[in-house]
Amino acid sequence: MSFCLLSAVLLLMQQIQAQGTAQKDKPVPHKPSIASAIELRFDDGDNYTFHEGLCSLKKNELWGFIDTTGKVVIDYQYFRWGNQTPFFSSGIALVSVKNGYMNMLAFIDKKGQSLFKSQKYSNCTPFYSGVAIAEKINETSRARTYNLINKQGQMIPGSINPGPGRGLFHTLEPFQEGMTKLYDSKKKSIGFITTQGKWVAIPGTYSDAGSFSEGLVAVQNTINYYWGFINVKGEVKVPFDYRKQPGIFSEDLAAVENSQEMVGYIDATGKTVLPFNYHPNCYPFKNGHAVVYVKDQKAGYAIIDKTGNIIRRMGPDPVQVFDNGWIYYKEWANSDWMVGILSPDGKDILVPGYFNYIGEFSNGLAYASAKVDNKYVKGFINRDFDFVIIQTF
Repeated sequence: MSFCLLSAVLLLMQQIQAQGTAQKDKPVPHKPSIASAIELRFDDGDNYTFHEGLCSLKKNELWGFIDTTGKVVIDYQYFRWGNQTPFFSSGIALVSVKNGYMNMLAFIDKKGQSLFKSQKYSNCTPFYSGVAIAEKINETSRARTYNLINKQGQMIPGSINPGPGRGLFHTLEPFQEGMTKLYDSKKKSIGFITTQGKWVAIPGTYSDAGSFSEGLVAVQNTINYYWGFINVKGEVKVPFDYRKQPGIFSEDLAAVENSQEMVGYIDATGKTVLPFNYHPNCYPFKNGHAVVYVKDQKAGYAIIDKTGNIIRRMGPDPVQVFDNGWIYYKEWANSDWMVGILSPDGKDILVPGYFNYIGEFSNGLAYASAKVDNKYVKGFINRDFDFVIIQTF
């Protein structure tokens, strides 16, 4: 054998060995097991999420609740109130029941028992941290009154009178760090209340706001409608320099957009920590890493650390960051767009191959859809990405 031929053979063997090593090191997609899953009939949907151990499901246009084992604990007998998918918060769910030709709001506990029967509210928000906003209509004058109520359906002593909301009724959001924003109809502006219904950031100068995080919240002023940050005392901590709503503070950093529509990260004093090198749709930091959009030769989403170093690239298709920091993305695999999941620092948790949808995990379960043995399976999966409840129709 000539020297040139021997060299070519050795090179070919090295390439084959390298390919084999690469294939060996490449993570393998997890095929979800359905062997131990129970079957449960309910209508299709993609926003089924567990709250406080229960998940509302729709069957034949009626809503009921299951627990994490798939047992129906509250039968299918309710309707939604407005467009609000029923969920439990503070042990109470807001639903509606048929009364002749009309639907009337109702509150139920986790046993399905009706609450506050004598109150006759005409409208109400869901409960958050034991607080809701309720509306009553005077049967004679038709005047509307509004109150903050507690878990007993009673007005919270000493709480503010919120008056009517911006539209037909108020919205109430989950409390963050013991506070949530609320519209004050008298001052026509946004303030923040505690779970006792007390103002902590007095309305008067802000037209919109985000949510508190790490003691700060983004607010929009009523002068030029720019955004800055205030603390729980209403003191301005970051100047009103931003046209677009900033992100929340997380791990001492917040994403903000400058006048050139580029995104950087600032600290709690407003100092730029990471330069404005990123395009919009950047996410908060979690476990020392954040998802940003980089526009270079390999334009797309990427994971960076707190020095701005790129840890991993994911391509231009939209991504989602779950509440626990997991990063949801999609790639073409198995003749479909399949879901992959990464840890905050870019390590593979789930390789694309079987799942084409996975919702937010809550109480250890997530609603998901997967292609198993050339058939699509829907239902709830556990954190091992195996089905524990299979949806039938």
